[in-house]
Order: sequence, then structure tokens, then C-alpha cells
Amino acid sequence: MQTSNLRQLRCYVVTLALVLAWTTPSMAATVLQFWHWWLDAPQFEDVVQRFNESHPDIKVESIGLPQQGRESKVIAAMATDARPDILMATRAEVIYFADIKAIIPIEPYLDKLGIDLNQFYPTEVAAFRWDGQLWTLPMPTVGGNESLIFYNRSLLAQAGIPENALNTWTDLEVLARKVNRWENNQLNLLGFDVATYNRYNAILYANAGDLLSPDLRNVQFNNATGIEALEWMVDYTTNFNHGLDALTQFTKGGGLTARFREGKLAAMFSGISKYAGFKKEGQIDFGIALVPYNDRNPNATHRGIAGNLFGWGYVIPADSTPEKRDAALEFIKFLTTSMDGGCRFLQSLGRPSPLRRCNASRIYLDTNPDWDVVGRALESDVPYPMTPVYNDIQTIFDKMYAQIMGQKIPAQQALEDLARRSQAVLDAYWKNK
Repeated sequence: MQTSNLRQLRCYVVTLALVLAWTTPSMAATVLQFWHWWLDAPQFEDVVQRFNESHPDIKVESIGLPQQGRESKVIAAMATDARPDILMATRAEVIYFADIKAIIPIEPYLDKLGIDLNQFYPTEVAAFRWDGQLWTLPMPTVGGNESLIFYNRSLLAQAGIPENALNTWTDLEVLARKVNRWENNQLNLLGFDVATYNRYNAILYANAGDLLSPDLRNVQFNNATGIEALEWMVDYTTNFNHGLDALTQFTKGGGLTARFREGKLAAMFSGISKYAGFKKEGQIDFGIALVPYNDRNPNATHRGIAGNLFGWGYVIPADSTPEKRDAALEFIKFLTTSMDGGCRFLQSLGRPSPLRRCNASRIYLDTNPDWDVVGRALESDVPYPMTPVYNDIQTIFDKMYAQIMGQKIPAQQALEDLARRSQAVLDAYWKNK
């Protein structure tokens, strides 16, 4: 009798458990609205799907937005309740939002998340530090975008220039002598150009120079190193490329990229993000090299800058609830550190990852014979000295650049003026801060 009752009790307990399982609603997943700008890479949706499948308690709603009007939309949204739970932001935006305390730092949560920063290239982490804190993790790389040049193998071969002979400023001068061609008083074939787009930052760092002091409070480009870099750019434009007007005419209708595709430009500044596109087009046989340095300066070497023109991070609004914050951190961890997340995605694009172990994959080596050059760039790049007033200073440079390259203002005089005006912007910012 006792045995029968015990069996009945067990059956009742099992039945009750099944009923409760069927009738009790499961705990709702934490929903995260995620704004990003990967519309040109449909593979990104696979990343979000893999995360959602592996994290049933979190649901990331992927919202891809067009690039047009992106900056104004982001700034406006972050100031209202319409902001997303996770935002894909440029490096400049990350620094700006961190400065006004609109986002949370990620550093206090690294141990809990089990994230070791040593798995990243140092510059990839340093680029997103501000005010003593790390505010996000990168994906893709900030490095390798402003420290590379693409070159046309056929044009170099025709000029008798070895592919490994594009290392220094002297090499660029030789390139111009051997490649530049004129037809009907117009430039028809060009070796290299430093004038039609503001590349002073890249040339400055390739001459062992620095834009700002380490504490970001003072300009440092208005010294002998900075003057030498700018004067070399003016001399190269004038003496080898016959001036800014000739280059402007040459690049009309598509710019340098169009001339490179047409096989009329031997080498050009570019970034690894452009590699897959050129490769897919198959119009020219091209290779990549590090930005040449000033071989007449014993302190100069291959030293690229990172995070000036490019660089993306993923940030969380400061007023995020603990529940959404923790869920967002899990997604950022997956996106930036998982081999099945950002790594797999970037491999599908042929773009490097901030993670060293990801870039060791044979996938890259099989598609890019110059992959070792990319690795050297990621290891040697240094962060561009970004501040919340970055755009104000950059605008001062850009507005004066054509006048300098066109020899309307002497290089030294221009740098003195640029330094004075840039320093005033910095002083005003630090005073208010």
C-alpha cells in the first residue's frame, strides 16, 4: 500500500512539472536594437544570426543604415530616447561620446567578460582609449588603412622598378622619373601623388614626426621634422609632377582611384579595406607596400597612422539598464573577439581582424600574396592623436592644403599659421574641459 502511494505521488509530481512547463511562459529574451553600417556586406547578418542562436536569452535586432547623413543621424539620436542599445561608431565619434559621458566604458567589464586585451594588436586597443578608460573594442581594424600604398605591377615592370623598391621617399622620386609621361602638354601617366588629397599626416609620421604631444595638449608638427615633410611634398609635386594644376587635370573625372583602375597610375595611397574590391574587379595586377619613409632622416622608418580616416567601434549608451548593458556587452564580446563572430565575417571580406590569431588563418594567405605586409602595418601603426576637436583642426588643414601644394603659401609660413590656429582650438577645448 505504501509503495503504491509513493508511485502515485511520483506520477503526480512528474505530471505537475510537465503541466507547469507547458503553461508557464518562458522568460522573454532581452531585445537589443543595434545600428550599424554594414549594408554593403550582407554576410554581417549571418554574424547577428549566429549570436542570436547561441544566446537564446538575447535577441539582437540588426538595423543597417545608409552612409548618407550618417553622422548627423547618430549625433541627433544619441541625444534623444531614439538612440539604439548598441551603436557602431567611428573612432572620432567614440572619443566624442566618451568625452561628453554619453556612453559607458568597457574596461570595468573586461574581467567579467573574460577578455584579454593582449589578443589584440596594441594600436587597435590604444585607438579607443580616452581619459584613462577603454570605451569599446574594434572591428574591423583601425590599422592598415592609412599606412599602405597599392602599386601596379605591370607599370613598375615596364619602368624597370623592382616591386620591393617602393620603400623610401627616394624610391618615389625614382618612380616619378621613370613613369611620368606627357601627351599634348597633359599628364598621361603618373608615378605617385601627394597633392590632390591631404596626406600630410601620413608623410609627417613617415618622417618620424608627430602631430600632437603625447598628452594631446600641444601641437608638434611645426618643427624641423614637420617643415621638412611638408616641403618635400611641395617639392615632389612641383619638380616631379609639374604642379597641382597638372595633377588636378589628370585626376578629373574619378580621381586617383579611377586613374589607378585605368592603369595610368603606378602607385597610390590606399587601405586594406579596398583590397578585395580591386581584386574582384581584376582590372589590374596590383600589390601592396607600406607607406614609404624619409630615408634621409636616420630616425624615420615605416610608421603608419591608424584611426584618422577609418576605424569602427561598438558603444553602449550611458543610461542603458543593467540588463541591456550586460546583454550588449555579450554581443560586443562576440562581435570583436569570437572566431565565429567578427573574425569569420572579416575573413569573408578579405579584411584583417584586430585579433592576431584570426589573421593567422590560411584563408588570408590564399587570397592575398602580400598578407605579410598587412601584418607588418598592423604591428607598426600608431594611433592618430584623436581629440574631441579633431574635426575642427582637420578642417583648418584641409582648407589650406591646396594653397600650400599650389605654392601660394610657403610651407614653413603655412605650418606656423596652422600651428597657431590649431593650438588655439586645443587650448579652448582643454580650458573648458
